[in-house]
Amino acid sequence: MLNRRLLRIKIFQALYSYYQSDSEDFMPAMKNLMKSLTKMHELFILNLSLLVKIADMIDERFEEGKQKHIKTGKDSEELKRLSDNIVIENLRNNQSIAAYIREYKIQWGGESDMLRKIARSVEETPDYQDYRSTPDDGSDIQFLKSLYKNYIYGNELFLSKLEEQNIHWGQDQYYIGIILMSYLKKESFFNDSTLEVPGIYKPLSFEDSESDENFVKILFRETIRNAAEYEKVIFQYLENWEPERIALSDLIIMRMACAEILTFDQIPVKVSLNEYIEMSKTFSTPKSKIFVNGVLDKVISHYNREGKIEKIGRGLQES
Repeated sequence: MLNRRLLRIKIFQALYSYYQSDSEDFMPAMKNLMKSLTKMHELFILNLSLLVKIADMIDERFEEGKQKHIKTGKDSEELKRLSDNIVIENLRNNQSIAAYIREYKIQWGGESDMLRKIARSVEETPDYQDYRSTPDDGSDIQFLKSLYKNYIYGNELFLSKLEEQNIHWGQDQYYIGIILMSYLKKESFFNDSTLEVPGIYKPLSFEDSESDENFVKILFRETIRNAAEYEKVIFQYLENWEPERIALSDLIIMRMACAEILTFDQIPVKVSLNEYIEMSKTFSTPKSKIFVNGVLDKVISHYNREGKIEKIGRGLQES
């Protein structure tokens, strides 16, 4: 489920925290990193579960309305349409989702007020009014995409609750939302309640000899173990720039790039270089992209001259 770009980001964040601590033992930091990836998967399941819970709450509001003798005609039946959404039904009946909910001990019993407020806000949206008033025309998935993207993904009540549960979830929700919206585009996934929900890491394929889990552990470990060696090369190619002036974020990004390029023989050099340049644009200073790109170009040429970069298979080095 978590792609390599996101894994690199989480490794970077873990390394940044590690270097700001006083500990020289990286194993506790690695354990925290692996735990944070598990928590991201939990957040993914939490988002799926919330979709179902919002539908359940709308259904519950419908039943309450019936009991109070509020409109029992066509309008009240239309109110149930989200609960009857085929995608919601498949999510509700998906056994792999149910298993993860049990594993992560996800419960909504104490969140009825939040769920009710979100459900009420959904019912009042023009999108839902249009959806509930139209016949069943195959729009279930399209509506759910709109519902999640516009009314749940960045909902302030939901974000506040996430941050109360985990200090990283407010930020992680951005990435998980993107992942979930990409899955919402895969109609087959939500049209079949028997399909397996993706785990934390994508399955090992024929082309990949290194699992994503090992990628995380090895990249984190090698970046720390060989930091002095990488810095020795990096510092050779600083032009008019003292090592003490390098931002910690830039230094970690360049160390990670060295570790990845020298360690993983199936990842093309250009792929690694582009990933870390992109990371510098997001997690460092405004000028970091140019700085990191310029230094890494020279570092890669250095390692090439020394014959230390070896690529095989689909990761064959390009000259």
